[in-house]
Amino acid sequence: MRLVLDDAHGLGVLGRDGRGTAEHFGLEDEVDLVVGTTSKSLPAVGGFVAGDQHVIDHLRCSEVNRPFIFAASPPAAAVAAVREALTLIEQEPGLRRRLWALTRRVQNALRGMGLDLGATASPIIPVRVGSVEETFAVWKQLTAAGIFVNVVLPPAVPAGACLIRLSLTAHLEDAHVERLLTAMEAVAERLRGGAGRVSEEAAVKKAG
Repeated sequence: MRLVLDDAHGLGVLGRDGRGTAEHFGLEDEVDLVVGTTSKSLPAVGGFVAGDQHVIDHLRCSEVNRPFIFAASPPAAAVAAVREALTLIEQEPGLRRRLWALTRRVQNALRGMGLDLGATASPIIPVRVGSVEETFAVWKQLTAAGIFVNVVLPPAVPAGACLIRLSLTAHLEDAHVERLLTAMEAVAERLRGGAGRVSEEAAVKKAG
């Protein structure tokens, strides 16, 4: 039996040294394999599996991993970006502290607007909207305001539970955050007046 941890949202931001979810909970010795992406805190493309050498060797040769035989090496530029990002994670903890300060500020502000963030616990912040049509309308509204977000649609989420996703970085300035919050306040107003998702607290306030 092997314990595999998908740490796509934890690597680089969780834990004292940014090593991810297992470090955050003091369970690094309990995890056999860490699966992650190089498209979030590591600014490139692709993904990785990390573990003991004999386990990785087995995965490379295993029948269950035959597609790996046809996988190509990542671009050199992507590898260089990942190496540099890992160096920054290790050597500049101040960036991580700033990122968490920004994350708490934005999450608190969005929840105060009545937006439904679920139980998110990372600088990648989901905002539940509702239908596919309304989600794309919100995406278009934010794009027009100069705010880049991703949309998450079925089958990644249940029908009627589509969302947009904000990804914060440590280099956002106060002016950027204010611009984001202004744009999101307009989104909150839209959802309160339409078929989108707002938190139960906001719905009660509206009813009152």
